[in-house]
Amino acid sequence: MARPAHRPSRRSHILDASLELFVERGATAVTVADIAERAGMTPAAVYYHFPSKAEVLLELVEAIGDRLAEEVRGATDATSLESWLAERYDVLDAWRREAPGELALYLGASVGFSTAVETVRRRQHRDMLGSAAD
Repeated sequence: MARPAHRPSRRSHILDASLELFVERGATAVTVADIAERAGMTPAAVYYHFPSKAEVLLELVEAIGDRLAEEVRGATDATSLESWLAERYDVLDAWRREAPGELALYLGASVGFSTAVETVRRRQHRDMLGSAAD
């Protein structure tokens, strides 16, 4: 019996492999063939799930940035801007230790890759700044 081609687990393998490669080499230096090799599949399988490397990067940036914005908005007991900033720093520092590749991609490897990526990043930054202002 053949496995279905479009399994969420395969998509997640592509995203995980891409994250590693983008952080290691920079997004512009990575090819779909590199992603496929790291994910243990063919380039055709990668293209089945994503139309381009840019779409893979965009999905990663959206997911990581949305999570980052949620962390910034997170519940707080802060009574001052100083205590709010200290709480946010602690949350982000814990994330940095737990998932360093995610922050490296979001804050470094994806910067300036495409207009679409920068549009997403600007929206997320507005969300984060709005949370800080609240």
